[in-house]
Amino acid sequence: MEVVWILPLLGSLIAGFEFLDTLTAATSAPQQAAGAAMAMCWAVLPYVFARAVEGLSHLGAKQAPIPIELSPRAIVAPRSDA
Repeated sequence: MEVVWILPLLGSLIAGFEFLDTLTAATSAPQQAAGAAMAMCWAVLPYVFARAVEGLSHLGAKQAPIPIELSPRAIVAPRSDA
């Protein structure tokens, strides 16, 4: 799964170049905001993808038990003392 983490590394490098290019080429605040948003997409989307792949691989390797607070047996019907 370490191979998947190359994508966020590359994405962060691309995001850095995108952000620097935006700061030097933009002529207005809306252009800077749009460029910053695009740079964030380059950084965040590969990270989310890598986390999802890592989570699916852990889920396939070992099925995590349901925490007792979320299990249906832990839900108690309300008492009616009226």
